[in-house]
Amino acid sequence: MLDPYKRLEEILKEDKSWPKPYMYKFIVPNHDDKVNKVKKMMPEPEKVVMRSSKDLKYISISLKTIVNSADDILELYKRIDQVEGVIKL
Repeated sequence: MLDPYKRLEEILKEDKSWPKPYMYKFIVPNHDDKVNKVKKMMPEPEKVVMRSSKDLKYISISLKTIVNSADDILELYKRIDQVEGVIKL
């Protein structure tokens, strides 16, 4: 099975200057408590911005936080994969 995060991992691990700020961006379906599930998985943010789509079907979440390593970034993306329908940008 192809690892969807392999290329991202290679790019992130080229950078040796950790910890550093990182911006996560997600688009989350606004039903079945999915927004709350995603929010509970997130680390403590420095800044978070949430916006709803015009029809309120989706919520975009932008989260800026300090991460300690490339592995921390990949771990969160893999946890978010457990919530069906989330788009990672």
